[in-house]
Amino acid sequence: MKNFLFVFISLLTVSAFAQKGTLIGTILDKDMNNEPLAFADVVIQGTTIGTSTDIDGNYSLQVDPGTYTVSISFIGYETLTESFTIAAGETKRIDKTLGANEGVTLETIEIRGSRKKESEKALLDAQRNSVEIVQSIGVQELSRKGVSDAASAVTKVTGISKQEGSGKVFVRGLGDRYNSTTLNGLPLPSDDPEFKNISLDLFSTGVIQNIGISKTYKVNSYGDFGGANINIVSKIHSGAGSLKISASTGSATNLGGMDFLVSDGPNKLGFYESKTPKTIKAYRFDTRWDPNTASTPLNLGFGISGGKSFDIGEEGKINFFAMASQKSDYSYKNGTERNYGNRSDIINKDYYNIDKFSYETKTTALGSLSYDIREGQRLTLNSIFINSSTNTVGEYYWQNENRSNNLFDRRSVYDQNQVYVNQLIGDNRISERLDAKWGVSYSYVYADQPDRKSNSLIEQDNPEIFKFSTNSPSSNSRYYQDLKEDEIAGRAKLIYKFNKNEEETFNGKLHIGYQGRIKKRDFRATQYNFNIYGDVFTGKNTIDDFLNASNLADTPGVPGTFTIQTGRGTRSDALRPYTYEGNLDVHAGYFNVEYNFSEKFTAIIGARFDKIDQSITWDTNINSSDDYEDYDATIIDELEFLPSLSLKYTMSEKENLRFAASKTYTLPQFKEKAPFKYEGVNGSSLGNPYLYSSTNYNVDIVWELFPDAGEIFSVAAFGKYIENPISKIQIASAANDFSYANAGDYAYTAGIEMEVRKKLMTMGTDERPSTVSAGLNATYMYTEQELNSQKVIDETNGEKSVLFTDEKAALQGAAPLLVNFDLSYSKDFGNFRPKATLVYGYTGRKLFALGSQGSGNIYQKGMSNLDLILSAKIGEKLNLGISYKNILNTKTVRFQDNSDAAVDVYDYERGSSVGFSLNYSIF
Repeated sequence: MKNFLFVFISLLTVSAFAQKGTLIGTILDKDMNNEPLAFADVVIQGTTIGTSTDIDGNYSLQVDPGTYTVSISFIGYETLTESFTIAAGETKRIDKTLGANEGVTLETIEIRGSRKKESEKALLDAQRNSVEIVQSIGVQELSRKGVSDAASAVTKVTGISKQEGSGKVFVRGLGDRYNSTTLNGLPLPSDDPEFKNISLDLFSTGVIQNIGISKTYKVNSYGDFGGANINIVSKIHSGAGSLKISASTGSATNLGGMDFLVSDGPNKLGFYESKTPKTIKAYRFDTRWDPNTASTPLNLGFGISGGKSFDIGEEGKINFFAMASQKSDYSYKNGTERNYGNRSDIINKDYYNIDKFSYETKTTALGSLSYDIREGQRLTLNSIFINSSTNTVGEYYWQNENRSNNLFDRRSVYDQNQVYVNQLIGDNRISERLDAKWGVSYSYVYADQPDRKSNSLIEQDNPEIFKFSTNSPSSNSRYYQDLKEDEIAGRAKLIYKFNKNEEETFNGKLHIGYQGRIKKRDFRATQYNFNIYGDVFTGKNTIDDFLNASNLADTPGVPGTFTIQTGRGTRSDALRPYTYEGNLDVHAGYFNVEYNFSEKFTAIIGARFDKIDQSITWDTNINSSDDYEDYDATIIDELEFLPSLSLKYTMSEKENLRFAASKTYTLPQFKEKAPFKYEGVNGSSLGNPYLYSSTNYNVDIVWELFPDAGEIFSVAAFGKYIENPISKIQIASAANDFSYANAGDYAYTAGIEMEVRKKLMTMGTDERPSTVSAGLNATYMYTEQELNSQKVIDETNGEKSVLFTDEKAALQGAAPLLVNFDLSYSKDFGNFRPKATLVYGYTGRKLFALGSQGSGNIYQKGMSNLDLILSAKIGEKLNLGISYKNILNTKTVRFQDNSDAAVDVYDYERGSSVGFSLNYSIF
C-alpha cells in the first residue's frame, strides 16, 4: 500500500505540471431568450476530445498546444465551428449562441436532455420541472461522495437508511417488504430467499447513470409499494467515443497481523460450483471442514468501459456502451452477542467473543445498444450480468446458561448469486399528439449457498483441545441450498396530448397503460447432519482429522465413529430435498390524466387495477402443502383498486408546492409464507402460510425552493397508515423460533424531511475558480404499530402462538432521526483539478426486534459514520482518488430494554478502511 501511495503522489506531482491549454466557453439558446443551452456537444474536430455543456451551458476542454477547429452542436439546432490556436498553459474562451433549425420543435430538446441526466444540476432541474414528487442521485454526486454501489447511493437521500450487513434499505421506517426495485422501469428479481428486493449493492456505479427514488406512488409503478420505488437507470452512451480503464486497491485498518479465514472451496474470483452429495452411506464431500487462510487480504478492483455512436443514414444513430469490472473486498469485525431472558440476570447464551471474517467479490458486465431511428423513435437493448459472492467464517466462543463449559461454534458460509437481466425498451412518437412507450424484460437469478459448514465443540481443560458436541444431530452439519427465480415482465402505455393552447403546447396528457409480471421461484435445500458416537476429541482447526471417509461407520453406535443423516433422517427418502415453489402473477391496467389548469397549477389524477394471484406449495421440514387441511387459506387471489393524486403549484419560477396521496398494498413474500425452518447460529425462522396482504394509505406535502443552479432547499411532511401490517415475531415455544404474522390491525408512520444544497463560496477567477459547497438532509419521524397476540393466534388457527411483551411498539428498523451532511471543496488549477469531500451520516436509535414473553424490545443504538473522499482530475484523461471511510469506527450496539435494566445484546466493531483508485480515459 505504501508503494501504491508513492506512485499515486508521484503521478499527481508530475501530471500537475503537464502543460496543456484550456478551452472554455458558454453556449446559449437563441430561441429561448439566450438562456444557457445544456447538453450541447463540444468536439475538437479530427480528435477524440469532446464534452457536453453542463446545466449552465458551460464547457471546458484540455488540449495540447496547436491549431484546432471546435464544433458546437445540439440535436435539431444548427452546428457552429470556429478555428483557434492555443499555447501551453493558455486559457482560451469561445462562446456561441445556437438557434434551432427551421421546422424543429422544442420537444426535441426534451428528448435529448433526458439522455444525459447525470449531473447534480441536471437532476435538480428535472426535479424542479417534474409534476410528480421524485428525487434522483447521479454519477457525479456518487463520485463526489465516494459511493461505490446503489445501496450506499440511496442512503444519501432523505429518509433512507441501510440495513446493517446487507444491501437492503429502510425508507421512512419501512423495510424491504414495503419497497420495490426496478431497472429502467422494469422489475428486478430477488437474489436472496430472505428478501423481496434485489440487493442494491450488486449494482456498482459503473452501470449506473442515475437512481430515481419515488417515495410517493404513481399508478404507472407496481402497486406492491409502501416506502419507495427505487429505479436504477443504466448507462447509455452519447457524444464522442470513449474507452476508460480503472483500478483500485485498499484495506481495512483492522486486518494487520492476523490470519484471515475463508471457507475452503471457492476461488478468489467468486465463482464456485459444488454438487450436493447423493448418498449418506459414503463420504462424498469435496471440501475441507477447516477454513483456509487468505494470503494477502488486500482489496482489489479493475474495470473497463467504453462506448461509441454510429450514424445510420440521414437521421438514424446507433449508440453502444459496454463495461466489465471485477472487485474484491476483505472485512473483519469482532464483538459479542448475548441472549437474555426477561431480566438482566438471566443469560441464556453468552457469546463473549466472536470473530467474523468476510471476503466479498463482485463481477459485473453490462451491454447497452440503442438505435435512434429518427426523432422520437428509439429502441434500446440492455443486458446485465452480475456474479456476487460472500465467503464468511464466523467463530463464536460462548457459555450456556449454567456456564458449565466454554463452547466454540464455527460457521463457514459461502453465498453465490448470479443475476441476469435482459430488457428491450421502445419509445415511439406516433404523431404530434400521440406517443407510445413500451418495454419487456426477462430476468433470472441463481442464488446458491453450497456447502455451509457448521461445527459445535466443547472446550476441555486444555484450551487447545475440544470435544465434539453431540447435543443435536445438527450440531455438526453441512447444508446445501439453491434458489432459481425467473421473471417475465412487460409494460406498455399510450400518451395522448390534448387541448392545444395559444403557445402551441398542450394543457393536458392522458396516459393509458398495462403492466404485467409473471414470477416463479424454485427453492431446494438439503442438510446433512453428522451423528458422532462417544467422546471424540479434536483441535478447532483439525476437524478434518476425524470427520472424513475413514471414520464413517457402517454400523451406527460404534464409539469414535459417525453416521450421516439428512433432515429427513435415514429413511428411504432421506435425500429428497426440502422444497417450496412460489408463483406470482400480477396484471394491471391504469390511467392517469395530467392537466395544466393554469401556468401555475397542474394536477395528475389516476387509478390502477391490479389482479393478483400468489400461490405457494411446499414440502419442508415442517410439513407438506399436500397434507395441509386449509391450503386454500394460503392463496392470495385479489383485485386491488389503487387511486392516486398529485398536485403541483408553481409559486414562482424557483419555488414549488406539491401534494400527493395514494392507496397501495404490500404482499407477503414467498419465504415469509413457506413453512421452511432455516437454522441460524443464534436462532431459527420459519414461514407462516396464513399471511395476507397489508393495505397502505400514503400522503405527502412538499415545499421546495431552487435558489440557483445546483441548489435546493425543501421541506416535506409525510404520513402512512397501514392496515394489518406484517411483522417478524418470536413464537412462544421451547425453541423460541421466529416467524412472520399480521401482528396487529394497524401501523402508521409520520414525519418531516428537510434538504439543503448550497454553494457556500466561490473564489478565484472565472477561468480558475475554487468552490465550497455543502449539503444537508435530515428526517425526523414517529412510528407505531399495534401488537395483538390473540389476533395472531386466531388468524393462524393456533399454529403460531405469540406473547408480545407490549401492546404497541415502533416499526422494526425505523430510526426516528436520520441525518446526512457533506462539505466539498474544489479548485481549478487548469490541468490539475483537486476536490475534497467530507461525508457524515447519522442514524438514530431504532427498534431491532420485538419483545416477547416478558422480555424487553431490542434496540440498536444511534450510529455515526464519517468518510473523507479526495480526488483529482489531471488533464482530460486521468482521475486519481483516495478514500478514508468509517473514520470514527463507531460500534454497532444493540440493547434489550428489560423492565429491571437495559442490557447490551450485540456489540461489534468493524474498523475503518483506506482506498486508492485510478481512472484513465484512453480516448
